[in-house]
Amino acid sequence: MKTKQLLKESLIWVIIAIPFIYFAVLYPHLPAQIPIHFDIHGNPDNYASKAAYWWIISSMTIGLYLIMLIIPLIDPKGKIKQMGNKYYILKLILVGLMALLSIISVYVAANPKVKINFLIMITIGLMFLVFGNYMPSFKPNYFIGIRTPWTLESEENWRRTHRFGGWLWAITGLLVIILTVIGVNAIVSIILLTIAAFTPLVYSFIIYLEQKKKQQ
Repeated sequence: MKTKQLLKESLIWVIIAIPFIYFAVLYPHLPAQIPIHFDIHGNPDNYASKAAYWWIISSMTIGLYLIMLIIPLIDPKGKIKQMGNKYYILKLILVGLMALLSIISVYVAANPKVKINFLIMITIGLMFLVFGNYMPSFKPNYFIGIRTPWTLESEENWRRTHRFGGWLWAITGLLVIILTVIGVNAIVSIILLTIAAFTPLVYSFIIYLEQKKKQQ
């Protein structure tokens, strides 16, 4: 790994280390059983021991980082590498947001009275906002983006779907953040996120039908 790239990756390693440091600092104050899953109202409904929780944090941050590190190496068309620095920034932001989720979960474990819904929905909104802004820059590939049979078979379909999906995800992410801040029920945000996740799939199929009709 070249020195410049090593320095860039070192920043991500620092971000990955932050949840572990935070966990270590709060460890004496954490309960023996830590919440790892919450219901729609933000109440914990599943728990793990402190030792198990350590591995959960690892899988959230280190796991995502390793996956994004490996993807460019196994991309058969090399499209991920063509993203250049944009892919690094996306990796940096997504790992950062995942680290933030880890920190939030540890904070809530140490402060049981805090409702996790607010913090989680803000973070998810940020993820959609960030991913949506980067989506139009994705080149056709098998790993990242809206990978339907129709987008993978047509560069035009891929381009149009990701331009539409990027706009939709960014707007939805911003809207979720606003709705969460003003106190709207999380169910509304979940519905919006679900619609945003599936609409681009339908859109890509509509483009496919249009293209097929033109070929007739």
